[in-house]
Amino acid sequence: MAASNSAAPQTSFTGNLTFTIEESDVINFFKDAAEVVEVR
Repeated sequence: MAASNSAAPQTSFTGNLTFTIEESDVINFFKDAAEVVEVR
């Protein structure tokens, strides 16, 4: 049986952020670590 290349979904909590941070700021910060699918 061939190994699967898809990893299990991961969730990261990043707190203590300024209220003025934009979704694009978070995506740009993590872009080299993983694909950001959703920011809440």
